[in-house]
Amino acid sequence: IKLKDDYEIPVNSVASIIKDPLGTPSIEIALGNDAKHLKSGDTLMTKESMGILGAVANQLLPVADQIKETVRQLDIVLKNVNSIFDPTTKGNLQEVIANLNKTTANLMNASASMQVMLNEQTGSITKTMNDVNSFTKNLADNNEKINGVVTNLQTTTSNLAKADINGTIADLKTSVNNLNNILTKIDKGEGSMGKLMNDKALYDNLNNTIRSANILVDDLRVHPKRYVNVSVFGKKDKSGPLMQPLADSSKQK
Repeated sequence: IKLKDDYEIPVNSVASIIKDPLGTPSIEIALGNDAKHLKSGDTLMTKESMGILGAVANQLLPVADQIKETVRQLDIVLKNVNSIFDPTTKGNLQEVIANLNKTTANLMNASASMQVMLNEQTGSITKTMNDVNSFTKNLADNNEKINGVVTNLQTTTSNLAKADINGTIADLKTSVNNLNNILTKIDKGEGSMGKLMNDKALYDNLNNTIRSANILVDDLRVHPKRYVNVSVFGKKDKSGPLMQPLADSSKQK
C-alpha cells in the first residue's frame, strides 16, 4: 500500500478489503491501540471482510430477534384477551368487582367509626395531657426538695462506702464461728451445758432436785409449824408433809 501522506498507524492495526454496492473495492484500516507505529516496508495485518451485505445482515439480526420476541409477546396478550372474554372469566371478574365494592364500603364505615372514636377520645387525651402538665409543674415546683433528697441519698451512699463493712462482716463471721464451736461442744457433751443437754440421768436428777425444792417451799409455806416451833404459831403441826408441789407454787414470787 502506498500512501501519499505520512500517517501514524499502530502496528496492531488491521486492514480489510470491502466493496460498495456498485462493486468498487476499497481498503479499510481499523486502527489499533499499540504505542508502536508501522514503518515503511512493514507488513500490515489483514482480515476477510463481510462486505456491505454481510454488515447489514449483522445489524439486522438483533432487530429480527426483537421482532420475533415482540410477536411472541403479542400472541400471549391476544390469548389472554380471549380468555378474559370467556363467560366464566367474566363472571369471576364481576364477582371480584363486587367484592372490591364491598371492601370499599367497609373501609368507609371503618373510617367513620374511627373518626367517632377519635372524637370521643379527644376529651380523655386532653385530660391526660393536662395531668402530665400538672405533674411536670409539680416536679418543677419541688425541684429544690428533690435535689435535697438526692443530696441526702448521695451522702448516705458515701457514708456506706466509707464504712468498714468488710471489718463488720469479718467480726460477724468470727462471732458465728464461736457460736458454732460452742454448739459443737454442747452437742459433744463438753462442759456443764453439754453434760446437761446430753446426760439424761443428770438432767433427770436436776429436774427431781428442782421438784423436791418446790415441794419443800410449798410445805414450808403451808405448814410452817412443822419446821419452826415458835409460840406465835401454837403447838407443832402434826399433819403429813406434802408429796408434790402445789398447783399455784409456780405462780408464787
